[in-house]
Amino acid sequence: MSTEEALEALKSDTNIKFKDLLKICKEFFEGPRTEGSHHIFKTPWKGQPWLNIQKDKKMAKNIR
Repeated sequence: MSTEEALEALKSDTNIKFKDLLKICKEFFEGPRTEGSHHIFKTPWKGQPWLNIQKDKKMAKNIR
């Protein structure tokens, strides 16, 4: 799946495959730094917020 296709899936699906979300994050953010099952990306926004994604089987883990 291309980055463009992954972005479309992110817009339309409630759940997205982890590998597709990882592809999007690698395209747009710095990183990842991996700690165990956490893939942590640095974002360009003020205050240096971090984006932390995890895998839940084949899908990206939904954290609320």
